[in-house]
Amino acid sequence: MFRCTGLALLMSLAVSAAYAAERQVVLLWTGEMPGPGVDAPDGETTIPLKPGAPVITRTTNIAHPSLVVFEGAADKRTDVGVIVLPGGGFRYLTTDLEGSEACEWLASQGITAFLLKHRAPTHEHPAPNAGPAIDTHQALKLVRQRAAEWKLDPQKIGLLGFSAGGQIAAVATSDPKTRPNFLMLLYPWGLYQAKEGTLREDVRVDAQWPPTFIAQAADDGSSLPQGSLLLYTRLLEQKIPAELHIYEKGGHGFGIRPGKTACPTDWPHRAETWLQGRGLLPAAN
Repeated sequence: MFRCTGLALLMSLAVSAAYAAERQVVLLWTGEMPGPGVDAPDGETTIPLKPGAPVITRTTNIAHPSLVVFEGAADKRTDVGVIVLPGGGFRYLTTDLEGSEACEWLASQGITAFLLKHRAPTHEHPAPNAGPAIDTHQALKLVRQRAAEWKLDPQKIGLLGFSAGGQIAAVATSDPKTRPNFLMLLYPWGLYQAKEGTLREDVRVDAQWPPTFIAQAADDGSSLPQGSLLLYTRLLEQKIPAELHIYEKGGHGFGIRPGKTACPTDWPHRAETWLQGRGLLPAAN
């Protein structure tokens, strides 16, 4: 069980690292990639960190989107899959803090996780989330098509998005043709249109929107909490099962690591309890 101290989280990630093997990588597109491409070299690169910055991996120049597979722990294996979308402001992906570390946590719970490395950078595109949303839909289709290979139920495939990845996940979920079966959003970025005081126009909630879990900090100056509040209100209006956690402090980009402010580290435990309530994880002993 996760606590605000983060000790159990560190133990869980250590266990998951112990059974980690070489990861399977699945390309999303074997032919021409639809939608806006990226002007990037043929090969991913890592953006160097500024001196004194937190140690994170920032991956960009992703011209060939892919999924990295983290299979659920054998002793806890479920038939649930989650596609993880890291943040990065559409310039890059924080592929460890909001990617592999979240995948390892999910895998430690028996959930097979898929790190989505969508096309990037797209921050200069007219609609930065358009190409990544197309990649998200393709990822959902591929995981469902190959569900038997990973011993998954194609009707138990969710999305977990952080920051800009949360925006992509919400926009992708707005398309009724290809939706996840459940949605988890961590400090989703850019949902709130401050000038208008409204939810962004390309996030459209209807009666078929999936059950949703949202968590962020009230003092997040980047992903303003009003966006999460407005989305939650829309979900209530449509009678969509939803849960919202707003922590008083925590800032932006806390991911799944213990930080200076302890309480946001508790969100994985809250998410586990929510998944248990939805029948996606076994009930706690």
